[in-house]
Amino acid sequence: MNSLATIGYGHVRSDVNWSLIEKQPGVYNWAGYGFEAKSQQSLDLGMTPQGVLAYNNANYDNGKTPSSAAGLAAFGQFGKAAAEHYKGKVRDFNIYNEFNGTGFNNGACGTTAACYVQMLQAMYGPIHEGNPDANVIGPIPSTIDDNWNNAFFAAGGINYIDTFATNVYGYALEGANTPPEHTLLVSKLPALVQQVKQAAGTRDVPVWITENGWPTYAAASTEPQQADNLVRAQVLAMAAGVDVFSWYSAMDDGKDPNNREHHFGLFRQPVDGVAGVAPKPGAVTNAVLIRAVTGKTLGARDDLGSATAYSYPYTGGGSTTRVMWSTGSETIALHTTEPLIITNEYGSTQTVNPTDGMVVLTLTGSPIYVTGNVDSLGVTQSAVTMKVADRSIQGDTVLVTVTADRSNRKTDLPNELTLTASGAQPVKLRTSPGKVTSAAISIPASTLLGQRTVSVDVTKVKPGKGDDDKHKPSLVAGLRTTTKVVKPFEISIQPTITSDAASRNYFLDIALKNNRGSDLTATQVTYQVGPASGTVSDRVYVAASGTASLRVPLSDIPLFDSLSYSVAVDSASGSDVSSGSISYAPIEPVDHQSLPAINLATQATWVSILGTRSGNSDLSGQLRINYNNEGLVIDATITDDKHFGARTPNTMWQTDSIQFSTYDRVPGQAGGQRVEFGAALLDSGPSVYTFAAPAGQQAGPTPGAQASIIQSGSITHYVISVPWASLGFSGPPAHTIGMSFLVNDDDRGSTGDSRDGFLQWGSGVGTTPKDPTLFRDAQLVQ
Repeated sequence: MNSLATIGYGHVRSDVNWSLIEKQPGVYNWAGYGFEAKSQQSLDLGMTPQGVLAYNNANYDNGKTPSSAAGLAAFGQFGKAAAEHYKGKVRDFNIYNEFNGTGFNNGACGTTAACYVQMLQAMYGPIHEGNPDANVIGPIPSTIDDNWNNAFFAAGGINYIDTFATNVYGYALEGANTPPEHTLLVSKLPALVQQVKQAAGTRDVPVWITENGWPTYAAASTEPQQADNLVRAQVLAMAAGVDVFSWYSAMDDGKDPNNREHHFGLFRQPVDGVAGVAPKPGAVTNAVLIRAVTGKTLGARDDLGSATAYSYPYTGGGSTTRVMWSTGSETIALHTTEPLIITNEYGSTQTVNPTDGMVVLTLTGSPIYVTGNVDSLGVTQSAVTMKVADRSIQGDTVLVTVTADRSNRKTDLPNELTLTASGAQPVKLRTSPGKVTSAAISIPASTLLGQRTVSVDVTKVKPGKGDDDKHKPSLVAGLRTTTKVVKPFEISIQPTITSDAASRNYFLDIALKNNRGSDLTATQVTYQVGPASGTVSDRVYVAASGTASLRVPLSDIPLFDSLSYSVAVDSASGSDVSSGSISYAPIEPVDHQSLPAINLATQATWVSILGTRSGNSDLSGQLRINYNNEGLVIDATITDDKHFGARTPNTMWQTDSIQFSTYDRVPGQAGGQRVEFGAALLDSGPSVYTFAAPAGQQAGPTPGAQASIIQSGSITHYVISVPWASLGFSGPPAHTIGMSFLVNDDDRGSTGDSRDGFLQWGSGVGTTPKDPTLFRDAQLVQ
């Protein structure tokens, strides 16, 4: 909390948990919940506490999200009591969080906007009775969903909020580390702000972002990329008309490198024996942004003559500060007769004198701040450029080459330039008319992995009129580029099954990729996969910039289950460990089945939404995943004591149905293609529907799918055949792919999402957003 205040945050958002405060009907124990102390600490530190009134209470509606008249009335009285109790301390109250999804909302009414407006109607008046100055915040959906928002406005929801708020996540829109410029912050947020203003009429209803963030788990953003995205996202949000932006979250929830939910924080998890917590780079970049623009007014985006170059002016206090970056790499000329103050995203500042009436800078994905009067600015061509290798090694110095091009004799460059970089000795670059010359400068090593911005200032000596001004350097160009910092060597693994007509064998394939330009010798490789472990006795030689592969045989490996693995490698270049979860899931031919079916009662996991699973008779089953030359065959025999099917194909997931998904490479490998299907015995008959289609296809009834879904008593037998082309494959894949399956359970047959929950084999299909890193490793066998 002290660190958050030091960074400069103005708001701290946290739950005010109804179930932990009102344990007896009508009796509120505020002191027993952590928000009491933390809200006061926030105030003491100069931050405004923002409470999220949530989520349910065992005394009402069977402990689910309130939806009945009595439950909503009790929730409203809880809101009134909170407003009264915190009057003078807390006035900002979020009404629920992400009501539009099943992650938090398990109420009988469902996830529709109309249901949420009923909740607002029960909360708005009582909260203002408790504190007339309260700020009621809603609807806080999980993302910008036009259809849901339109329904919210149509139901009159704007009349029951004082601030419109939404969560916005961009990291999963187009894949890992989707930059802010390609997310809903740009494509939908500006229109939403205008829609709120139009709906509010004469009322002043500000727009807040209550959650936005980029996680730093293995398959997503690196910590430096998170730091870049944080600054750019906040500026873009403010440019769209947002008044308050809340980053999710303050601290990582865990340490699993492959778990997305563990790594949203700006601080890492505490380390045993260390009193402090370590900030990620994003904590620093946010502190710099806050200090750079606080007290200034944001203006319209500057036209730099490039769609990928961004410049936003903040004016106030007698000066203008521009936040500038590019989604590529572009050289910008700022025309001015006065010195400019250049600050990088981590707060390093320098004063730059113009040369020939301009300051030339290179923009990259790492934002900079330019403070001072600028007459005009735009993209330009520079006679001085820099180049660095696309990749550099963690712990090694980075060699940068700077080139001066005077082949055009009209180019105005001096005969000598000085190259300066932070932490490096200055280097002289000699130039000559009619020639292209270069010099190299060594940049100090970095221990941080991922994208690194490298900066070099190119200066010349500027003769002065007086003794004090003589030999004063002036900036010719502020050059920046990026390099990806990688480990000296990288470990990757893949579960592999070999098979023929007589036998099947199971292996762990280990690949050692040498990123150095010199040979590598691994002196020891140890491994553990589920119950199996061992050591590779021979040394492993890996050529410079090459890859060596090992195949370790495994025995007694549990099939179809998630297994923990760990591979440790020792070498003269250091040691490293790769760990996580893998699985061995053989997909057998339809006409050659030798393995037992997957037992969903013991090998799948129950996920609750609206209710519970009372036992195997409530929901269980057997699953076989098979194949033939034509496609994939899902054969599931499901036991379910109740069956409902009153849905259209595109909403079958809301009731009794199955869902399955494939990923066209090993789960966890970035850049793959996920496709998803559902199958159900609806009231209209058997149906197979594609929810996430492969490239070049559309969501809708699955092309070429064949479905036999037969119900007999409490048993429903699904045999679903999906052509390889509808899965995005040209034929049976010969490599490991990702697979996940779940069966939905509806025991009430109500409208909307009426599922009690689902049994899932392999996760990632029932999550929001979908996450193929959680799929099981599957492979076609003979």
